[in-house]
Formats: sequence, structure tokens, C-alpha cells
Amino acid sequence: MKQILISIPDVKYSFFMELISNMGFVKIEDIDSDNKEEIKKNISAGAKELKKTVDSKPKKQATLKEFLNEL
Repeated sequence: MKQILISIPDVKYSFFMELISNMGFVKIEDIDSDNKEEIKKNISAGAKELKKTVDSKPKKQATLKEFLNEL
């Protein structure tokens, strides 16, 4: 199944939805504002996590002697 994203002017939205809902082969999934907010929050959280990873300083590498002592 293929998916498309179509932007429709608000004044034509109801006409367009009525038109495509009469087509039996079309599955309509309307993205409401709650889902958009959740997506925005997830993207923001991911960006913050990425920033933490990029900004974190790498750990100091241990010398061979320190490494062997830990074993």
C-alpha cells in the first residue's frame, strides 16, 4: 500500500474528505493536533538526547597498566 501526504486549504477540506471517503479503496487516517503535539515532543526529546551525546566529553583512556589492574 502506498501513502501520500496532501495539504488542503481549510475551506476545501470538508469537500475533499467527502470526495475521497466515497472511494472504497482509500483508507483515511486524519492526523489530529494531539498526535502532532506528541510527535513534536518526541522530536524535541530526541534532539535533547542527541545534544547530550554530542556535548558529552569522551572518557579519558586508561593506560595499559591501569587497564590490566582493573582485570
